[in-house]
Amino acid sequence: MGVQKQVKLLDSSRFYILTAGVLASFILVGLLRVNFESDQLYYIRLQQVMGAVSLVFWYIALLVSPLTFIFGKKALRHVVYARRAIGVLAAYYALLHLCIALWGQLGGIAQLGHLPELIQASLVLGGVATLVLIIMAGTSFDVVVKRMTFTRWKLLHRLTYAAFVLVVLHIWMIGTHVTYTTVQYVALVALLLLAGLESYRILMSIDKKWHFIEGKGGALLLVIVCMAMWFALITSIPRMFDNYHSKHHEGAVHAE
Repeated sequence: MGVQKQVKLLDSSRFYILTAGVLASFILVGLLRVNFESDQLYYIRLQQVMGAVSLVFWYIALLVSPLTFIFGKKALRHVVYARRAIGVLAAYYALLHLCIALWGQLGGIAQLGHLPELIQASLVLGGVATLVLIIMAGTSFDVVVKRMTFTRWKLLHRLTYAAFVLVVLHIWMIGTHVTYTTVQYVALVALLLLAGLESYRILMSIDKKWHFIEGKGGALLLVIVCMAMWFALITSIPRMFDNYHSKHHEGAVHAE
């Protein structure tokens, strides 16, 4: 009887996660409203917080796949089961972030045309990433997975990796805090961790079919090579894409 009750409780974990996540969004709205009397500053901070929470949920959802590959589905079965709820919360907070930015901070979609081109480009990338997240959330229900078949559903949800790249660029191009050195170091470590784990998962999956890796030493060497490539790619983002706030600050300095 005790085992059956435990299974029933775990089967409801998605509901509790979603409920807690939605309630937390209302708490955040209230806390920030109390701390910021200025509407403009309130909406700026609110959309930043919602975006940050969405990113955290999204990052956790992406980590599940490589960690499951390494430690096994049985060991992380509860996390695997909860991942869909975590992904839905990522989409929920991303949608809040988008709506608050458009209608709270900017005052409506019509104002987009008055923004600098760099910000417009960043918003397009963020909007596409949010749309992908919403599609992922809308297809996260068991009945949808069953109708689509798991293979097609899994293929569709691979888009989340492309969307994550878009949101990283979106954050860099328009973000204020990403210009801080500490934030850049934390982001670099987080991205390298995810990239390294995913590289290991993909390499090992390919090796099961083609058997091209020679022992653990060969696997470690390939992962190190992949990490070096990811490091070069990630650190090249500031050189390939402008950050609006850095560019604006440099322009102001030169004008003086």
